[in-house]
Amino acid sequence: MAIRQDKPRKSDRGFHQGYPSDAHRGQAQRTGKLQMVVKLEPDYPAAGIIVRGHITSQSIPVIFAVVRRVNAAVPGVDISVDLSLAGITTEALEELKEVSRTGMLPLAADPARVPCHLRILESSRQMA
Repeated sequence: MAIRQDKPRKSDRGFHQGYPSDAHRGQAQRTGKLQMVVKLEPDYPAAGIIVRGHITSQSIPVIFAVVRRVNAAVPGVDISVDLSLAGITTEALEELKEVSRTGMLPLAADPARVPCHLRILESSRQMA
């Protein structure tokens, strides 16, 4: 018996050309997963990380890992972390502000201790 190829498989529903549908994005946010988009400017040494989801002290190391990778890929780049689409706890925001103030990621996130130029675009949705 031949399988029809003109209909998408059940596992492919909700996706169009590799991009998740709005319904899939909503589900990811309800499950507590962070979504991040990294934007690099080729003409200017700047990078932006747009974060969606709920950021807590438990999930902040994920953001630090992305910042470390961007910083390693383009040394000396100015990195802005946009939290306008995210909710963030006070503790997690303080950890990000500390990195911005000191110019260094925590030792656990970056054992090489490479200087990091981080700017935070804060969220209006503070979580308890």
